[in-house]
Amino acid sequence: EETAAVAAGGGACERDTVTVGFVGHPNVGKTSLLNALVGRKVASVSRTPGHTKHLQTWELTPRLTICDSPGLVFPVAGVRVHGVDASARAVYECCGLFPIAQVREALSAVRLLWHALDLPRMYNLRPAELDDDEDELSPFGFCAALAERKGYRLARGRGALDIHRAGLEVLKDCVDGAVCLAFAPPAPAAAAPDPRPTG
Repeated sequence: EETAAVAAGGGACERDTVTVGFVGHPNVGKTSLLNALVGRKVASVSRTPGHTKHLQTWELTPRLTICDSPGLVFPVAGVRVHGVDASARAVYECCGLFPIAQVREALSAVRLLWHALDLPRMYNLRPAELDDDEDELSPFGFCAALAERKGYRLARGRGALDIHRAGLEVLKDCVDGAVCLAFAPPAPAAAAPDPRPTG
């Protein structure tokens, strides 16, 4: 039987070898998991997203190899995400590639989440919670309603609603996985016509 397996395209040893890969968002602990499985530090880790720059493999047993990868980051500049023109920065902020403390304007990321998900339902917010005459919440109105509900105000709680803080909270929820943003793969391109002349 072993001879038949070798003749079929690979020895028994190759057939029984397994490689397990770690794939996921940046800074969720893929490399830390690799180190934990090996039982010692074999790969460098950092709190800063994007520390792992290339595939890292470690042979755990002769039949099991562990493969650590950088966080999933796809180029998105100039594309539409969920039918909306999205800046690359907003997508990267939602994916956790920028520390939340460095986000100066959260509404672009919230706008992206707004179009991809039903945020008012997820946070149980209604237009009636605003003093607006609008029938539907906008991303700005959503953040205002969330700030009102949470009591986020400027000037030590006595000023205007802190829209930015509410937006950062939504962004943090997305980065932490409480609000799940997912992207469908791009549709396959139509088959290009055969450039060879016919006949």
